Amino acid sequence: MKFKDTLFYRMTWIACLFILSAGINHAFAGTVNVQFANPTVNCTGSTPTQFCITVQVRAQSGTLKVGNSTVFFQYNANAINNPVKTAGSDAAFGTGSGYGFAPQFSFLEQGNTGEGNFNILLGSGSGSPTTDVGNAAWTNVAQFCFTIVNSAATANLSFNTSYTGFNDQTNNPANQHTLGTSSPYSGGLSACSATGTVVQLKAFLEGTYSAGTGLMGKSLNTGGYIPTAQPYTGTPWNYAGTETLAAIPTDMTDWVLVSAATYNGSAWTIVERKAAVLKQDGTIVDASGSTTGVTFSTLTSGGNYYFVIRHRNHLSVVTPSAISVPNATPYNFGSAQQTFGAINQEKQITGTNAKFCMISGNGNVNDLINALDFITWKSAFTAGAPATQGYKAGDYDLSGLINALDFVKWKANFTGGFTQTATVPQQ
Repeated sequence: MKFKDTLFYRMTWIACLFILSAGINHAFAGTVNVQFANPTVNCTGSTPTQFCITVQVRAQSGTLKVGNSTVFFQYNANAINNPVKTAGSDAAFGTGSGYGFAPQFSFLEQGNTGEGNFNILLGSGSGSPTTDVGNAAWTNVAQFCFTIVNSAATANLSFNTSYTGFNDQTNNPANQHTLGTSSPYSGGLSACSATGTVVQLKAFLEGTYSAGTGLMGKSLNTGGYIPTAQPYTGTPWNYAGTETLAAIPTDMTDWVLVSAATYNGSAWTIVERKAAVLKQDGTIVDASGSTTGVTFSTLTSGGNYYFVIRHRNHLSVVTPSAISVPNATPYNFGSAQQTFGAINQEKQITGTNAKFCMISGNGNVNDLINALDFITWKSAFTAGAPATQGYKAGDYDLSGLINALDFVKWKANFTGGFTQTATVPQQ
């Protein structure tokens, strides 16, 4: 009997055939790309024991609503086996009602071939998310963790494109999305990943955010101005972290400083700080290590913390309440106005991709927009002279140039003597 003719597979593929059954009436509703990402190797002592990886999706263009769907993948069972879906790793999509089947995962291993079938409810029905799958950033579908049986071998993960597919939110198999690119993973299993608690955050800087693209710019990056070592060693941050980059990531907008803190109602306590990479889509990740978030070494798993994002010339922002970590879904500062007490910490940038953004013009880095920030800009600007270039505090639009456009950014947040303020921990 052939491998795929077993009773297990005939039962497993009922749901798949429900989604992917061929027919002359299929109306393809957009293209979805799929990839493996964020591999980690967990170790007992120095011995690799567990391998985890995330499946992600992204619209090839525009945004898509995605409904009942199937991800089918293959792997080297001589290297890894017994996959499980980690709890909550598909939380971004919810478990809405009224669909054909609930999220479920099953796998089969025979010889050196392992195959996993994951049916998940993606959609915007009752109990499901309000955020569609877009093309600006990858969206996590689920994380799978395997037992490592041979760390000298490679995982050799790939998608079975004959059975991986996505419907639109109507749960109508005729409205099937076309499967686009599907990237395999063949990395090694011998290097233990950094331990710690990964916190997932997203934030946006007003100075360089475009509501047309839904992304921040990267002029500092393309101009070669971003330093490879974290820039928060000086006053007022006085951060002594040694985060460095071997090379500047192509989608990096700038460095930010992320703090985990506790608050007793009147006083803040900074628990740990990390300098991190802010990407164009707002994702904040380690300079090395995790590619989904920021890894803290001293946080208690399951503990509740406030998180502060600080930048060189934007007002800081803090979560309005403590969040439990690790968090399977990124906390997105851009999705709603962040307030602490009566203070609005952000400014809404309106347009096709409206976002709340950290406020530009804080070159004095005192979390106030005032005349001192004008002085910071003016000290590097001479009317009629060539624009000053570089990684400058007065570059409020993060273009790599000190020019009149930076004054416009500052003035918009200092109208009529009004001073924007951020109420956050000061370290």
